[in-house]
Amino acid sequence: MAVTSDEQAGMLLNEVGQIQEAVSEGWRSADGAELEILPRLEGVLLFKLPVATYPAQVFDVLVAPISKWAMDQVATHPDFVNNPGSPEMQARLRLMNFSGEFRKKYQYLNPENN
Repeated sequence: MAVTSDEQAGMLLNEVGQIQEAVSEGWRSADGAELEILPRLEGVLLFKLPVATYPAQVFDVLVAPISKWAMDQVATHPDFVNNPGSPEMQARLRLMNFSGEFRKKYQYLNPENN
C-alpha cells in the first residue's frame, strides 16, 4: 500500500487500531486481519523510513507492537487452552505467524529489540 502523506499514514494507523480493537474485543474474527493490518503498517513504515532520523524508532513504534499484540491475541484467547483447533484459534495463529514474519523482515532496523 503506497502512502504519500502524513495524513494518509495517520488514517491507515487509525484503521489498524480499529481492526485491532475489533479483534481484541471479539467484535470480529481474527480471520483475515493480517491481510488488512500488515499492508497498512508496511505502507506507513516505507513512507516514514526514508525520513526517519532513527530507523530503530520506526521498528519500535510500528513493528514490535504489532507482533506483541498478535502473540497476545493467541495467548489470551480462551480457545488457546480449551479448543486450540478451533477456526478462530487457527485465524489467530495465522495472524501471529504473519506478524512474526513481518517482524523478521524489518528486524534489521533495530537488532537490539528482540
